[in-house]
Amino acid sequence: SRSPSPSLLAGAALRLRKAAPVAAAQERGQAMACMRPRKQKLTLDASAPPSAHVFAIWHLVARAASCLGLPEVAALRSACRCADEACSSDMVWEQLFKGKWNKEQAAGGADQRQGDWKQQFLVRLRRLQAAYQAKTLPSLVQKLRRKDGLPDLQKMHESLRIKFSLALSPPSGGLMSDGSKVKHLHLRSESVGIFSTSVLVRCSFSNLTFSPPLRLHVRARSSALGSEHELLTAAVLKPSDKSCNCIASDEHFMFIRSSCGRALFCVWKKDSTLAGLFVSMHHMHILEPFLATGPQAALETLAGRPGPDDIDSQLGLHDYSVLLTMHSSKLEVFSNCFYKVAVDKENAFGATRVHRTCVLDQRAADEKRPQAGAAARAGAASGEFYEAKVANFEVLAPHESGGRPPFPCVRPPQLVFQSLAFKSCLPDTLFVDATVFDEHGHICWATSMAVSCQSGGASPHESLLAARRFAAVDFDREHEGQGDAVRWLCVAEHGAAQLVVQLEYGHLTTPGDDRQLPRLNAISWHPELSFLDAWWGSKYASSAR
Repeated sequence: SRSPSPSLLAGAALRLRKAAPVAAAQERGQAMACMRPRKQKLTLDASAPPSAHVFAIWHLVARAASCLGLPEVAALRSACRCADEACSSDMVWEQLFKGKWNKEQAAGGADQRQGDWKQQFLVRLRRLQAAYQAKTLPSLVQKLRRKDGLPDLQKMHESLRIKFSLALSPPSGGLMSDGSKVKHLHLRSESVGIFSTSVLVRCSFSNLTFSPPLRLHVRARSSALGSEHELLTAAVLKPSDKSCNCIASDEHFMFIRSSCGRALFCVWKKDSTLAGLFVSMHHMHILEPFLATGPQAALETLAGRPGPDDIDSQLGLHDYSVLLTMHSSKLEVFSNCFYKVAVDKENAFGATRVHRTCVLDQRAADEKRPQAGAAARAGAASGEFYEAKVANFEVLAPHESGGRPPFPCVRPPQLVFQSLAFKSCLPDTLFVDATVFDEHGHICWATSMAVSCQSGGASPHESLLAARRFAAVDFDREHEGQGDAVRWLCVAEHGAAQLVVQLEYGHLTTPGDDRQLPRLNAISWHPELSFLDAWWGSKYASSAR
């Protein structure tokens, strides 16, 4: 064959060199064109308003929603009617179905027919939630234990994936200031503090105005179980109300405690509007309604009453475990568990007198718990003190002479409330969580409430045990010039039990440290005899008369 001349080869090479950049640019343009979404012709109604030309493009909204998760889709569908229609399309729910479960599970669990992806998603989700409640939850109640063998309530709470919400409404069915009947508030994770034995909800209302009287509703929804329950209902009273229980105040706010003790309302002194609130709920009070709807074995394992026992002559009077936790709005002040708590041998039974301001009523939220009889619940219907017949348990004995109390607090007991303009710090005010386990490891008494320390030498709780064990004069105290050296924490639940804590402020932590961190000197627990009889099936109330 005839070979090309050198001049032809040089001309061809020159033409290829000039055409290479053009070809590369064309290839890049084709690649970018493939990445761009193709334009589609949209048919719009010319007679429709201009806003309809934007929101009627529901398939564009659906295409954007298919890239979101389930919480975002639920928020988007509440924007308008067109967004609701777009978020209900099969395009969105197909992506949600395949995104929540992998392709193998989606292929095996989903119906092979096309369409109705939303219904398939909900059916599969409800089936998994039912299986979690029937099988997984009872096993978790048995497995989730602390190192000492007691139930780990915090891990149980976290396994349910619970979110909280608040609702404020007028008490008589009226209207709010904005014309609505109920104001719903969904809480973020920053507004919920989870402790070892309780959950604390804290809110401050800077842009919202609420004027008492109001009704507060606290609800909890578990995404693991797919159920929602109302946990607490409390009344927000006016500061001028006679039944209003103001436990602390400062220059700007008044802190009013609800009748159950779990809610603490911050009210402005200037106009008596609600500035914020705290709600403390024990883990047992949160878990109980969710466990009650499932297998009975789960609730029985955690807080089931023991069976009859005719052999033990000291039935219900020994081998208790008392878990005491004190915390502020964000941090723990003290936490310890006391084991092998038994009744005092010299003063096993007796009568107590508690100041009326320390007695709280939590029976409305605990109807399934054992309650005292009608006579015991009546107690002292009126008067300054509440009287009841109790059993005396010494949880922590007072320190011996020459020593100091062995259990110090790690932080000062105080409560801080922060608004946009002011910050209030309440000394000697905190939240107390008490959890009592019987000899079988079941929870027989659990409470969480806001408490203010009682200063002064006299205790707000009077009993034979207190008169015999609590010393009026302690020569081991030092630096008594800075305020009262003894303060009291009294937690009394109407018809159930009473817990008394003595704090010593006369001992400094280290030499040269001016912080007054208190130490727990003595703790006593006083369950009412009718409460013990309801739990153990005994007859102490009738025999002690």
